Amino acid sequence: MRIVLFLLCALLLVTGCATKTVNYPALQNAFAEHHSALYRDTTYYCGSKDDYDYFYIEYGMSDRFSQGQVYRVASSEIPLTNRFPFSKEKSNWKRTTLYESATGK
Repeated sequence: MRIVLFLLCALLLVTGCATKTVNYPALQNAFAEHHSALYRDTTYYCGSKDDYDYFYIEYGMSDRFSQGQVYRVASSEIPLTNRFPFSKEKSNWKRTTLYESATGK
């Protein structure tokens, strides 16, 4: 029983951290999903790599297993004006809103 529980937890951790490849409207929908909630999500532009722009949506109300989701969108689909190289360091990310555009305003 412990092994099954351990494997289930490991599976949740691995799948929760996977990067989702979506189109721009799907990214906007993910951004807006909890917009009116008490604890709003925060969206960051993480940079560009291999013709994709990467975004991280940090959940406003998170738990220890689910703190956010990484998304990538083809660079050709996004009206992004200030691209920079992809970084895994949160201190290099730019907070953004996807209602108007992904310019990091």
